[in-house]
Amino acid sequence: MRSLNNSIKILIINLKRSADRREAISKNLDALNLQYEFVDAIDGIDLSKDFIEKVNNQPGSFKTSYGRDMTLGETGASLSHLKTYQLIVEKKYSFSLVLEDDAGFDERLKIFLEKISENTSLQKNFDLVLLGYCRNDLDYHKQAVCSFWGNIKIDQNFKVGIPVFWYWSAIGYLITGEGAQKLLTHGKLPRMPADFLTANSPKYNLRLGIIGEPIIWPGELDKHSTIGERSLPVSGDIGFNERSQRSRTELIKKKIKKNAGIFFTLREKFKLFRLRISRRKYLFVADKY
Repeated sequence: MRSLNNSIKILIINLKRSADRREAISKNLDALNLQYEFVDAIDGIDLSKDFIEKVNNQPGSFKTSYGRDMTLGETGASLSHLKTYQLIVEKKYSFSLVLEDDAGFDERLKIFLEKISENTSLQKNFDLVLLGYCRNDLDYHKQAVCSFWGNIKIDQNFKVGIPVFWYWSAIGYLITGEGAQKLLTHGKLPRMPADFLTANSPKYNLRLGIIGEPIIWPGELDKHSTIGERSLPVSGDIGFNERSQRSRTELIKKKIKKNAGIFFTLREKFKLFRLRISRRKYLFVADKY
């Protein structure tokens, strides 16, 4: 087991069959003289059909809110992150950096970790901080829009704040032991992909923060993650997105018919308009209902 100044544990989620990824991320972290440990990921292709059916048919399932079942990869990835939270709780890690094995980064990661090791204000104010993220276009290099309130300035180069928009990602984030414990209330059966769980973390009473400028991004944008497919396709194939949006469109139409309230109806019609616009752009809008 390895650590950074015995304060921040670096945990890398990696499939045993992905030895090339393990080697690549180890090389990158070693070059920065950062210490870490691996968490064996759960492979979606090894999950039984009965288990997958339980996941997709449970109350409050992903399909109920987003109109489709989780893929095998998404289910395995979500289980892997839940396994990591369990490890954090069992070993009583107070502050951890969770990385997927295809994460890309540079020397800014080391500088940032050293800064927050010296200054504990971040973990006192946030339970979970996304260090890499996107909204709906797979661009991990755009700056986040944060609230004017509750921002923490680490130094002149790093700022963490409360996100204004819905950002999703599980490729790299900081999490406290208390935050991991809260996310475990999500249940043993995952109800959503890991990307969505981190974005929805305030629903589980986590104080969600986001770094102003991403310092972690997918290291192989031309390939799917072997831990779990990204929620958005890299290849440009829009068939999956079209099906997902049609399902969500039908859900919203049903809500409009069921509810007579003017405010509710206008709100849902606006969401329906956004879905139609995003479909034309071949994007899947990943915001909450």
